[in-house]
Amino acid sequence: MSGPHVLFLTSGQSVPSTRYRILPYLPRLQAAGICCDLAQSFPEKYKQLFPMGWKASRLLRKMTRRIDLWKARRRNYDAIILEREIFNDPTWHLEAAFRAVTRRFILDLDDAIFLNYPDKFARIAGMADQVLAGNQALAAESRKHCENVTVLPTAIDLDEYRFSSPRQPNEVPVIGWIGTASNVAYLKTALPALEQLAAHRRFVLRIVTSHKSVIRKLPFRAVNVEFHRWSAQTATTQIRQFDIGIMPLPDGPWERYKCGFKLLQYMACNMPAVASPVGVNSEIITHGVNGFLAGTTEDWLESFNFILDTPEHARFVGEAARKRIEQTYCIDVQFPKMMSAIVGNGQDF
Repeated sequence: MSGPHVLFLTSGQSVPSTRYRILPYLPRLQAAGICCDLAQSFPEKYKQLFPMGWKASRLLRKMTRRIDLWKARRRNYDAIILEREIFNDPTWHLEAAFRAVTRRFILDLDDAIFLNYPDKFARIAGMADQVLAGNQALAAESRKHCENVTVLPTAIDLDEYRFSSPRQPNEVPVIGWIGTASNVAYLKTALPALEQLAAHRRFVLRIVTSHKSVIRKLPFRAVNVEFHRWSAQTATTQIRQFDIGIMPLPDGPWERYKCGFKLLQYMACNMPAVASPVGVNSEIITHGVNGFLAGTTEDWLESFNFILDTPEHARFVGEAARKRIEQTYCIDVQFPKMMSAIVGNGQDF
């Protein structure tokens, strides 16, 4: 008897929620006997095709999803896993249509989409057999609408992350940040400390993102800033070149639900990371043991100086950070949760 046949409805190859929460599981699921089909948004959910423009791209995206629905009706999937939502708008009729053509309907959630569209989220989560939530805060919100909720962190594929090389004494240290262009503004939270640090010691702030133009909007004065263009092929290599990874966040409603993935990326490369104590960051990091939490400018500055002044201790922190990923936040540890969500109680197949 063949295994379950599963459809993944995803946002697009380069969208972080697809790239890090769905794609790494596919080969493991297939090896376990699960037949996996992937239906990517086209164009990607948050992009437009040039020179079509937004309106034509939106129409093409809707047409593509209707074709996906037609195929799903014919193939009689045992389970459909929806990544976040089909369209970034208030509508939910297509989610309901996909729900109607499968035995199990699973919602994968890694951001607070309920803050944008609360009625839509209530509908989608309410029709789901199970929600896979990226952290406890997302899980708590999901349980208002769905009885079966499992915390599935956005996990690290350790095959892609090797140890970073220790900095040589004569090298200028690199403080690094990696992320989407829309999140570059979060660096403002650490900017006062970075400016003060630049006043008395040399370092490079390396920003890895998709567009250089967003960096120019930040009011850097004394900080030596480098832009490196993000690509899927080089991202982990770029992270390994950091000496310190940073994840500054304001304490806002949206940020409290974030899954802390860039923090996990730094830690997987056995480097000390400094992060704002917002949301899940405080669960991931034990301050001074496997990383550093900085709630004020003074905290950021103290953490930077401590790491740079005590390289041996920083190395121990980095090693503890890697162990934290290996024990809790890696794909292989989290895989049974994905498998269990698909199979359910086993009676559907």
